[in-house]
Amino acid sequence: MSKIWIEILTPKQVMMFGRLARELEKEHELLITTREYKETNELLELKGISAEVVGKHGGGTLEGKLIASIERTEKLSQLVQAEKPNVLVSLASPEASRVAFGLKIPHVCINDIPEAEAVARLTAPLATLIVTPKLIPKEVWQKYGVQKERIVQYDALDPVAWLKGFKPNNEVLELLKIKKGKPTVTFRTEEIFAAYLANKVSGSSSLVLPIVNELMEKIDANFIVLPRYREQDETISQLLNGRAFIPHHAIDGPSLLHYSDIFIGSGGTMTLESALLGTPTISCRPFNTMYENYAVKKGLIIKADSTNATKKALGIIHKNSSYKKKLGKKAAQLVERMEDPIKVIKSVLQKFV
Repeated sequence: MSKIWIEILTPKQVMMFGRLARELEKEHELLITTREYKETNELLELKGISAEVVGKHGGGTLEGKLIASIERTEKLSQLVQAEKPNVLVSLASPEASRVAFGLKIPHVCINDIPEAEAVARLTAPLATLIVTPKLIPKEVWQKYGVQKERIVQYDALDPVAWLKGFKPNNEVLELLKIKKGKPTVTFRTEEIFAAYLANKVSGSSSLVLPIVNELMEKIDANFIVLPRYREQDETISQLLNGRAFIPHHAIDGPSLLHYSDIFIGSGGTMTLESALLGTPTISCRPFNTMYENYAVKKGLIIKADSTNATKKALGIIHKNSSYKKKLGKKAAQLVERMEDPIKVIKSVLQKFV
């Protein structure tokens, strides 16, 4: 029986590769690796996915990232030499990419964000194949040294991989103490440790917190704030002092987004999830990507910043529910037309097992 190595580093990858793993394990042996990273580890547990924890997240400094990556690469190398997988699938993991290249293991590299230049430079040139959304022109990957024949495209946005056939679980309403009769406003804090956002965000401030405070002064609502890191959790919990619900552990994000009346995000994955679920979505991310621009053009995401996000949010909240229903219908039609990324990835993997 062939063995497939799946690297899972972020919550998005739990959602995407979790489904892939469930389908592959019927016919193949799996090696699933991750790292010490609170949100990812908790979500893996929530989804019932067993993974080998190898190394840790490097934090926000370049020095910390470098040392953590070096140490993790060595530990991964030892594990992988013992396990001898036939192929690796990762979502642009620098450490897994380097190990696979060094040990001549084929690497199917998924990537929807070529704008994250450091990661792309460390992974794309070493990958056997790049599997990527069709909305990203092949020429974009060629600048990283990837020949056109090594690029496989799927006609979809990544969250379609786990949102096709999605059914919300209303247990999240009780878990987050969401009160009926009030609008639910959900926020996702910004990524503060990503290399591609260096000099764009600060760990000592928040892009969404001023918006939370402004909206709290103007409307009575259920406010949910989803931090990414322990540092954000502690700081925001102190500043909001019980005025918003802040989950301290991983939750069923898609279900929460489904039941939210509006989502305001400073990141990528949950913003796309919300948009594709038909929830009115405002993006305050200080960074443009091709996939977000695509969703904006389709009318599923509204771009804003800290100066105008509150006004735009109030405009949406004050509209009746027909707005969300109309948006939901548009999103559902778009998702229905899109390819299933998991089917494409499975098809590519068959070439190596």
